[in-house]
Amino acid sequence: MARDGMAALIADVRGKCNAGTADYTIGSETYFSDDQIQKLLDDTREVIIEEALRPELEWKSATERTYGLYWQWSDTERAETDGAFVVSDPQQHAIDAALYSVDYDRQRIQFDDDSSGPYYLSYVIYDVNLVAANLWAQIASFEALAFDVESDNHSLKRSQKGTKALSMEAYYRSKARGKVTGRTRGGTKRIVRSDLRGRYVD
Repeated sequence: MARDGMAALIADVRGKCNAGTADYTIGSETYFSDDQIQKLLDDTREVIIEEALRPELEWKSATERTYGLYWQWSDTERAETDGAFVVSDPQQHAIDAALYSVDYDRQRIQFDDDSSGPYYLSYVIYDVNLVAANLWAQIASFEALAFDVESDNHSLKRSQKGTKALSMEAYYRSKARGKVTGRTRGGTKRIVRSDLRGRYVD
C-alpha cells in the first residue's frame, strides 16, 4: 500500500502522464497502481540531512510581520510524523511537528509562535519529472504492441499514441532534476554547518 506522504507526488505523476489505475493489463498485472508509481518514485529517492532553513521576512498585515522558513528542493515526501520530514534545532533536537505548519507547494515552514532559530530540515525528495519520463516510456512500450487499422474511409492510427508517448518522455526527461546527492536509493547530501565549525553531519 502506498505511503500517505506520497499521495500528492503520485497524483502529480498521474497528472503529468494522464495515467489511470487500470489503463493496461499485461498478463495478470494491471497498470498503473499507486504502488507501481510509488516504486518508480522510490527509485529516485534521495535524503537531505539538516539543510539550513532560509528565513525570509514577510508581512502578515500593515503592522504585523513574521518569518517564513524555506527549504531548497521540491517534490518532498509529505510526512512530518514518520521521520521523512524532520525540523531540528542547532543541538540536533527534533522540533514537535505540532509547533509549526508546512506549505509543501511553497516549500515553506511557519512556526505558530515567533522562534529565534536557526532551524534545519532533514527530508526526502523525489524526481517527479524523471518518473513521468520513465512512465511515458513504459506507456510507449505498451503502445508498441498496437497496430493501425484501416477500413473503408476510416483509419485508426493507434501507433500515434506510442509516438506521442515518446515525445512526452523526451519532454519530461529534459525537465528532470537529476541527482542532488550523487547517490540515489537512500543517498544522503551532507551539509556543512557553520555552527558546528565545519563538521560534516551524517
